[in-house]
Amino acid sequence: MNKIDFSKLGFDSYQSIDLQILMSFKSADDIQGWMSAVGDDDILYGINLLQTACELQMLADIDHAVDNMSGFIEANLVINGVK
Repeated sequence: MNKIDFSKLGFDSYQSIDLQILMSFKSADDIQGWMSAVGDDDILYGINLLQTACELQMLADIDHAVDNMSGFIEANLVINGVK
């Protein structure tokens, strides 16, 4: 399994381990098994953790794309001024 370093997105080690577990599920049966083994609070925690990871990764991808843009020089100057 390819391990992702979730700490680069700002997650602590506990959250990173939880994300690794959630990302290791290969099928709907795996997810259903996990959901039946944990409580409602853990299910909501897992869903929120995955949503946050997706949002943070999208923002990181956008930042990377903006940083590597070679066109729109004026727009880049404005964006860099806001950062």
